Amino acid sequence: MYDVTNRIKLGRKMTLNVDYKNLSLEELQEIIANIDYKKLSIEELQKIIANCELELKDKQSQIHKEAIARIKEIADSINVTVEIHQNDSETEKKSRKIIEPKYRHPDDHSKTWTGRGRVPIWMKELFDKGHDKEEFLIK
Repeated sequence: MYDVTNRIKLGRKMTLNVDYKNLSLEELQEIIANIDYKKLSIEELQKIIANCELELKDKQSQIHKEAIARIKEIADSINVTVEIHQNDSETEKKSRKIIEPKYRHPDDHSKTWTGRGRVPIWMKELFDKGHDKEEFLIK
């Protein structure tokens, strides 16, 4: 996990050392309400966001575990067997294969096209000038 004692920067003038475990929800809300986010640096904002994302994932995971435990408990109470299949959302996502470009602009090599989807404007303009698609094939 991460250290629960963090420094909270309130604007540029005041920094508090806070032990979150010993604060009430109301005290935390008051501290958060008084933070001037506009005066924080990009790094400070990114750290806040990263900490919030970690906490969100932890809470979601805990809720998920509690729900599964409750389902199993209910199933046991009525003598039913439950099989729970959990999918890891990270492995579930399909990784897209990067399609290499098949065509390249003759003068501006940064302009390429895979040959899929709509024909790019630069290629349409060259077609209008009488060029053929085969001239731009990357060999």
